[in-house]
Amino acid sequence: MSTRMLNLKIPSIPLSLFDDVDTLAITSSSFEKYQPGSWRLQIPPMKRLKKVVWVSDPSVRPKVEQKTHREWYKLNLWILAEMILVLPDVEFQVVNAGSTILKDPNYRYMSVTKRQKDAEQLVRLQVQQKSVGCQSYRSTCVRFVELREFRNNEEWAKWFSQDEMGRWDAISSELPV
Repeated sequence: MSTRMLNLKIPSIPLSLFDDVDTLAITSSSFEKYQPGSWRLQIPPMKRLKKVVWVSDPSVRPKVEQKTHREWYKLNLWILAEMILVLPDVEFQVVNAGSTILKDPNYRYMSVTKRQKDAEQLVRLQVQQKSVGCQSYRSTCVRFVELREFRNNEEWAKWFSQDEMGRWDAISSELPV
């Protein structure tokens, strides 16, 4: 799914389907091209939503070679910041954000751990800047975890298959820590 176009109000899906959703699991490509958002997030009401699990998937590579420009490697997490503001009482678990170093051809010289920390700082800064004068959010409701930590929690099997997790593990294990 392109995180630039997160729109869960799809005509073919009845809105009542979302009434019983307590966890929303989203995967986005680690290679997502940077493009700041210019439209608002569109999600239907989810009365029981308690948690959003957002996973950066390192196995979804672009089908077409992307043209590069000086900001192409930036993190594309503005939609995550929007979701945090729209859903202030929901817990967010952001998984494997460090794998977005794969967008950079020099990723072998980079650090997944540093990218993960950069992603966390960027999201928190965006949320803080956008929440000025608006309702406040609980910064403790947003947690960034590495894939290894997520994998150690049995909960992942509720949303992702063993095959998916195996692909992500294989790629992530070869990335520089």
